[in-house]
Amino acid sequence: MVHSWPNVSGTDRLKLIGTFYSDNGSLGIFPKFVSWPGGRVTPPPDEPACGFDGEYCREGKENGDGAVFYAPALYYTAMLVP
Repeated sequence: MVHSWPNVSGTDRLKLIGTFYSDNGSLGIFPKFVSWPGGRVTPPPDEPACGFDGEYCREGKENGDGAVFYAPALYYTAMLVP
């Protein structure tokens, strides 16, 4: 089975740059320049920097969660001290 994405919109924005053959797992790539968003010359990463659920950045997030509680508590404590 051949999977490809031809230019179906007629706007010349979608161009066939490769074909995946699922029967044998091969990938046929055509030598064309790909215009990635933001002026990139390489494809975007497969996964966000912090993971899809933030699992790689939880340590920093948990440290910030404490500040949300302790900063107001410290403020109100300071207001009570004459």
